[in-house]
Amino acid sequence: MAQGFHARSPVGTGRRVAPLAGLFRTAAGGSNHRHWIEQVVAQRSNPQHNQEQERESLADHRQCRFGCWYYREGMRRFRNLSEFQAIDAVHRNIHESALRLSEYRQAGQASEALAEENHLLTQQLDLIALLRRLRVVLADELRGKSPD
Repeated sequence: MAQGFHARSPVGTGRRVAPLAGLFRTAAGGSNHRHWIEQVVAQRSNPQHNQEQERESLADHRQCRFGCWYYREGMRRFRNLSEFQAIDAVHRNIHESALRLSEYRQAGQASEALAEENHLLTQQLDLIALLRRLRVVLADELRGKSPD
C-alpha cells in the first residue's frame, strides 16, 4: 500500500475503501465545473465568442472536464454509491440548461435568458451539494464509519 493513498476499514472486515486520490479528484471536479459554469454565464458580455464551438461544448455533458472525470474514473471507482449516481442527472441538466441559455441569448430573448441563467446557477448549487455529500460519504468510509 502506498503511503497515504489507500486506507482499509477496521481490522478483520477486509473491505477496501476508496483511495484518497478519488476523494481529492472529486473536489477538483466540482471546482472545474464551477469554473465552466462561470464561463458560460460570463458569455453574456462577450459577443465575440465562437458560438459553434460553444454549442458543442454545452451540448455534450460527457466532454467537459467534470464529465470526463465522472464518466471515466468516477464511474470506475464510485458507480455503486447512490450519492455518486445522483450527480448524473443534475450534471446532464446543467448542460441542457447552459445550451438553452446560449440559444436564448443568440435569439435575443433577454428575459428567458435571465431566467435560464438563474436556473443554471441554482443547479450549480445542487451539484455542489451533491459533491459535498459524496465527499462526506467517502471521508466516512476512510475513517471506517458506515454511511447514514
